[in-house]
Amino acid sequence: MGGCSGDTTKADDQAGARAAAVRAAEDAKLAEQLDHIVRCLSAIKWQAGAISSRRIGDAALYAGFFRKDLEKLLGGRQVLGGHGEPVLSRARIDAYLPWAYARDVADFTRGEDADGDGEVSREEQRAAGYRIVVSCVQEAAQHGIGPLAGKDKVAQWQAMLGLREHLRRFGS
Repeated sequence: MGGCSGDTTKADDQAGARAAAVRAAEDAKLAEQLDHIVRCLSAIKWQAGAISSRRIGDAALYAGFFRKDLEKLLGGRQVLGGHGEPVLSRARIDAYLPWAYARDVADFTRGEDADGDGEVSREEQRAAGYRIVVSCVQEAAQHGIGPLAGKDKVAQWQAMLGLREHLRRFGS
């Protein structure tokens, strides 16, 4: 009988470890999804003027889409921040987004010397951020948001190329 107790304890420990691993994986996936949505909100706000002037719909359309996604994903959860990051919950979205915007724009404009000339040009500095803007607008369009929504993927692709060029030339 004594051996059974040890086996049960070991099995319970293994089950607990598996459950903890599943929770950790779910938490990591949630954090990744939240980060993506928040970065899209920041990117759209950062380039709202360029998006709206490109005639692909008002930037508010795209921001509204990602805001609804953020609220839905958060549900009743409260995500504790680390390293000076504020708490994120449905009730605190409006307090969280300005903090995230400052962080994200700093990241969007941190570019590297892509052409090896020893200097980081304005275009190189913002290239990664512009790619995020374009991918977020495209993601929203693929979910039926804005004038780019629809089955014509060629037109959508051309509009995304046009947006990328417009950002390169006129983006902030």
